[in-house]
Order: sequence, then structure tokens, then C-alpha cells
Amino acid sequence: MSPTDQLTVDVTGRTRSRAALTVLAATQFMLVLDGAVVNVALPSMQSALRLSDAGLAWVVNGYTLTFGGLLLVGGRAGDLLGRRRVFALGLGVFTLASLAGGVASTGWLLVASRVVQGAGAALAAPNATALVSTTYEHAQARARAFSIMATASGCGTAVGLVAGGILTQLFSWRGVMLVNVPIGAVALIATPRVLPESGPRTGQMDWGSAILGTAGLAALVYSLTRVGDPTLGWTDGLGLSCLGLAGASLATFVQRQMRSAQPLLPPGLFRSRQRSAAFLAVLLVGASLSVTYFLSLYVQQVLQYRPVLAGLAFLPFALGIAGGAWAASRMVHRLPAQVVAGLGMALAIIGVEMYRGFSAHSTYNHDLLPAMLVWATGMGGTLLPLTLIVLRDVRPDEAGVASAVSGTMQQVGGAVGLALLLTLASSKTGGFSGATRALAVAQKEADGVGVARALEALTRGYATAYTASLILLVAALAVILAVPLGRSIGVRRAGRTPSVPRD
Repeated sequence: MSPTDQLTVDVTGRTRSRAALTVLAATQFMLVLDGAVVNVALPSMQSALRLSDAGLAWVVNGYTLTFGGLLLVGGRAGDLLGRRRVFALGLGVFTLASLAGGVASTGWLLVASRVVQGAGAALAAPNATALVSTTYEHAQARARAFSIMATASGCGTAVGLVAGGILTQLFSWRGVMLVNVPIGAVALIATPRVLPESGPRTGQMDWGSAILGTAGLAALVYSLTRVGDPTLGWTDGLGLSCLGLAGASLATFVQRQMRSAQPLLPPGLFRSRQRSAAFLAVLLVGASLSVTYFLSLYVQQVLQYRPVLAGLAFLPFALGIAGGAWAASRMVHRLPAQVVAGLGMALAIIGVEMYRGFSAHSTYNHDLLPAMLVWATGMGGTLLPLTLIVLRDVRPDEAGVASAVSGTMQQVGGAVGLALLLTLASSKTGGFSGATRALAVAQKEADGVGVARALEALTRGYATAYTASLILLVAALAVILAVPLGRSIGVRRAGRTPSVPRD
């Protein structure tokens, strides 16, 4: 091959890989954006469709249950049937469900569309991560690609908070569902043109395990959303029953995996101490991230920002995530990924400690902004190296399920964390929802003393939640540093041929 031909091949390959990353990052952005914009539009949905409180909760829970419950199935299906094929299927399902939700005329149609959206996301998300891992074979290019994916997630959260308020005000709640349609359609059209296909592999889906695992995870997430609701709590009979069902289903699932010739969750994924520690750290970090719920409440209730302004207040969160991921993508070339993750967690711990100093008299510029930048930068520097640890040295036919396990850990961690933090915050305030209602009444009646008392109670509850988040992060740091350090991604085992950069 002549030098000119070689240059053409290199340029074409780099262009194609960048186009592939654009599609994957856009999908990641859309999936994260969806959760943020829907949360902002919930009151408008309830009013327009006359949803009960229980029905409104299902707009959120319906998505969470199918997404968390089907992640393992989506990752394994990609390994067996081809990652691009399953990714495109999930993307198409998510986009069509978004369209159906945007034109829904009744509450149950909206809830049904959210359930289907969650299923589509469970097919797309783990295979997007696996496609990044397999498309970018060179370690440094892979780290850069994952930093861009992390940035897309941070931007999705921040932009979603702003876009949710703007779309709801300008186009009604339907705008927050329909905004996914053009993004998903463009990504779907580009998918077969720019994404590589891993090709189907020999093997079969263990449907018995798939049913057990999905039912167990769905029951676990649902039970935690109920017991975490301050109006229900840990004495809720249905929540505790679902928790017992989840334990029985998941225990049976694990037993089947140990005996199965073709397990849905290969036990070999957990033979690496570093990877097992990373899975547990992702669970704990995911739980600690529930602190964002209380930050949002703090901005709107204590600082008294309107929804759109509150969304704008979280834009620095995206900047911090992007900066932390960018720094981590360069540090992992020289330091073990565990050390980089540990540094990120340490920075995030400092940020949460700054949150613990907030009071009813704190301000955005002086208190929240610097704390948010420190915390978000630490989180960006944490999640990327944990992802690299999870996918390092994974067999190509198990990359999808490995990323699905990581996603499941983060989802379950988020549900556990929110239930735990809400319970602790409520116990500190003597009734979290009661303190919130007391604040609203005092503000309506212009009762300055009542407002001050309610704000003091709420900030005590928030501080308790921040402390719990801090403990979870410290535990994650201890877990990730308790196992022998792995190598940096810039160091290869002796005898391995360096792969050619794809970017």
C-alpha cells in the first residue's frame, strides 16, 4: 500500500471512529437528558392528564423499573446477537416510545410509554458502553472516548434541568417527551453507517435466569422507591413484601448462574479483585449521587430559585463532570486507574464536606457554586476510571454484560441511596414532607418566623443526607484502595502487541 493510500485509510478510519463516538455520546446525552427533563415537567403532566399522586409516581417508577430490571438482559443480548443490532433496536424503541408519550391523551398511555422507554434504554445503554470499548482498541483513545461519554452524561443532566423548565413553559409538558424524537431519529439513521457490528456469537440466552434477574431487580428497585417515600417509610407492607420477593428472586438467580453452562451473568467477571471492587464502588458511588436530589430541593426551597433559574444553577455541574473526566483520561496513562478513581473520590468527599456547611443563610456564589464545582470534578474523575477498570481485560463476548452489571450497580445504588438518604433526612426533620409543607404554608401566609423555622428544619435534614453521602463515598474509597493496584492503561503486559490507535 502506497503512503497516499495508507494516509487515506487512516483519515477515513479516524473520521469513522469520531462519527461513531458522536452517535454514542448523543445517545448517552439523550438517555440522561430524558430523566432530568421529565422530573421538571411532572407537575404539568399531573395537571394536564389528571394523574393521581400514585399515577404520577409511576411516570418515574415505570421507567426506572424496566431500565434497571432489563439492563443485564440488554447487555447479554448485545454480546450474543450483535451490539450494534441491539443498540439500534433499543434506540428505536426509546425514540418511538418518546413519540407515543409526547402525544399521549391519557395518564395510563403516558405511563405505558415510560415503561417502554425504560426497556429501550436498557437495550441501548450497556451496548453503547460496550461499543466504545470495542471501537476504540487503543487504551489512550478509549480513555478519551469514555471521558467524552462522561461529559455527555453530565451535560445531559445539567441541560435537562434547564430544558425541562423552558420546554414546559413554551410547549407544555409534551415538549420534554418529543425533544428525544429528533435526537433519536438522527442517531438511528447514522448507526448502521458509522458503528461497527460485533456480529452474533455462539450461545443462547438463559431465559429462566433473565426472568428471575429482571423480576428480582425490578422488585428491588420498586421496594426501595416505596420505603424511601416519606409518606410510606420502612413500615410499608407492599414495599417490604417486594423487598422479600427481590431477595428470593436474586438468590435463586445467583444459584442458577453458578450451575448454568451459559450464564446470563458469567461468574468469571468477578474473578478479578479489581473488577469486583470497581462494581462495589460503583454501587456506593451511585448511592452517594442521590445527594443531587437534596441539592435541587436546597436550590428551590432555601435559595428560592424558580425552576428555570434552578436548572441554570446546575450548569457548573456539567463543567465539573467534563473537567474531571478530561483530567482522569490523561492521568490513567501514568497512574493505576484505582489511584485515579481514589483521587476523584477524595475530591468529591471534599465537595460533600463543603455541602455539610450549608445553612439557611448560605448563598449560591459563595457556598453552593464552589462546592458543586469541587464535587462534580471529583465525580467526573471517579466514574471514568471505574468504567475502565470494569472493562479492562474483559473477554470481547462479555463486554456488554460487564457494562450492564456496572449500569445495574449504579441504578440499584441510586435507588438504595435515595431511600436511605430520604429516611435519614426525614428522621432529622421530624417528617421531611411535613417540613416542606410547613415551609409552603409559612411562605403563603408571609409568616417570617414560620419560614425561618421550616428552613432550619429542612437544612438539618439536608445536612444529614450530605453526611450519609459522605460516608458512602468514604466507603467506596476504602473498597477501591483495599485491593492490589492494577497497572495504568499506558502499561501493557509483556509480550502483548500494542494495538493501533483508532482515534
